[in-house]
Amino acid sequence: MPSHFGTHIDFPYHFSSIGKTIDAYKPSFFVFENVSIISLESISLIEDYLIKPEHLLDYMNSCSNNTELLLIKTG
Repeated sequence: MPSHFGTHIDFPYHFSSIGKTIDAYKPSFFVFENVSIISLESISLIEDYLIKPEHLLDYMNSCSNNTELLLIKTG
């Protein structure tokens, strides 16, 4: 079973007890002007549900060089 469902943000504290938590970020940190979306819904049977760099390479050309936030739609 995949380890993550839906959309969420893992803050550094999720990975390290000395990492930042949500309250360490100002609201402006979450406002983005340049957003790109990559749809991987057509990729079937990604091994172990793990998206690797090679899965994204063909899609990166459609993203702006100014991308601040990349959303990956997996369906």
